Amino acid sequence: MKLAYHIALSAATSALVWAVFRSVSATAACFLTGVFLDLDHVIDYVVNYGWRIRIRHLFRAFEYETFENLFLFLHSWEFVAVYLVFLWLINWKPVAIGAVVGILTHLLFDHFFNAHSAFGYFLSYRIRHGFSGKHFYGAREYRKRLKRKKKSIKT
Repeated sequence: MKLAYHIALSAATSALVWAVFRSVSATAACFLTGVFLDLDHVIDYVVNYGWRIRIRHLFRAFEYETFENLFLFLHSWEFVAVYLVFLWLINWKPVAIGAVVGILTHLLFDHFFNAHSAFGYFLSYRIRHGFSGKHFYGAREYRKRLKRKKKSIKT
């Protein structure tokens, strides 16, 4: 999803967290994790394009370009189970609930609105396939992205 959508979604989700907990820290945690979970994209950008980070290109690359490798360490359904155990261990503190709600909302919307394989947001799946972009995107999306990339190189 685009950054603007994550900001809007996180703001709406944070408003719900505020309505339930009346906690500034829980609301802020929800908003911040909902938006900044995408910081793991920087690792993928550096691996695929090098250390010279061009912000405009970074945003465009994730929407339109093909990555040979995608790590996306923070985008992982397995971590949701870890977060839930963590919540249980700390006795369901509102700030931690807010953070987990932000992460969960981010992952849910990425999972349903981004083009990727059905298992793309499972870290174990990405590890099993050597963090291959082809496996993350799925065969059809990967071919479509490669075709688009070849067209842009020719023009």
